[in-house]
Amino acid sequence: MADRGLSRREAVCLALGIAFTGHVATDVAPAVGAPRPGSRARTPAAPAPCRGRALVRGAIAHPGAICLDGATPLAEVAKRLGGAACRGWAGALAAKPGDRVDIRATGGTRAACLVTLRGLPGAARLALGTPIDLNRARGSDLMAIPGIGPALSEAIVRDRRVRGRFSSLGALERVRGVGPATVRRIAPFVVIRP
Repeated sequence: MADRGLSRREAVCLALGIAFTGHVATDVAPAVGAPRPGSRARTPAAPAPCRGRALVRGAIAHPGAICLDGATPLAEVAKRLGGAACRGWAGALAAKPGDRVDIRATGGTRAACLVTLRGLPGAARLALGTPIDLNRARGSDLMAIPGIGPALSEAIVRDRRVRGRFSSLGALERVRGVGPATVRRIAPFVVIRP
């Protein structure tokens, strides 16, 4: 399972909301200044909704899950997680929801960063609250969705290969064995991206 991504232990820890170090990045900036005694405390604004999370581990100050609303440059990801133990980010690299980012320092005190970006398996994506893209998911990723087993995941992948991408969630009904009830049941766990 090392080639595919997470070990069973890592997936279980992730599902419990604990990244491998016992620290989960919270994406909430610390409050700037405490209220003075006798002053009224302001109600904090509600956090922006999170489209998905990426998992960052390795040579980073606070490895863990981070909320991303789209492709985010690695330098920004590292800054939000307390900085990396290496230098030399590739400017073109960006993490997106559902990615696993492994950062490794290569060398001495001014070590360069070696970064590996991979997609997380379906079960890990769902554990992080990141929906699975029906137009890109492998059969094994689709089986992580409640109600989709091996036969249905194979039928979805086969239909996508033969007929092309799904234009909407409703288009999934063209797959034999998928009806309106199945579409409603899996809707919270999937997304359709062009």
